[in-house]
Amino acid sequence: MFEKIYKTFLSGLFLLLPLMITLGLIMYIVNFVGRFTSPLVMLIFGKNYTGVGFIFGVLIILGIGTFSNQYVVKKFFHWLEVVINKIPVVKTIYSSIRDIGKMFDKDKSSSFKKAVLVDYPLKGSKCIGFITNDECIFDGKLSKTAVFVPTTPNPTSGFLLYVDKKDITFIDLPVEDAIKMVVSLGVYSSKK
Repeated sequence: MFEKIYKTFLSGLFLLLPLMITLGLIMYIVNFVGRFTSPLVMLIFGKNYTGVGFIFGVLIILGIGTFSNQYVVKKFFHWLEVVINKIPVVKTIYSSIRDIGKMFDKDKSSSFKKAVLVDYPLKGSKCIGFITNDECIFDGKLSKTAVFVPTTPNPTSGFLLYVDKKDITFIDLPVEDAIKMVVSLGVYSSKK
């Protein structure tokens, strides 16, 4: 009897869990963006409305994105980066986050465009990885390929491996599908 209740509970939990996590993340993002624009919302409405703050935040981000190629905006953000890069701890955090953002920007980076298989953690066992740099030179002569191997189920952390190109198995799998395979603990399978 207890085992049947337990299995029923787990079935319900695993059915609702993706929905609950998705809604939780959306609420977190809405609140996070809304906090930054709350002074503007208070100024206009006299009261803080999180949803309105989120909309203002999205509009501000779209506005910055629209004008991001303009000379004045580029100069301002370049100047801001120069200032940030002079602050020891802040520089490290900012540059790491900026580099991660560039990896997912298809227009500015070739990173994460190729899903591959590499031997990891043991020779003969294959692991999904993503090429982040085709040619890394060490000591002026040794050329290796940088492959990021994400951890599962959280692909934002992982291991950076430098491997010989001959040890990489190139696969015909979109990066999005490869990430889904990692996040789903291998449950998701590409149709190819």
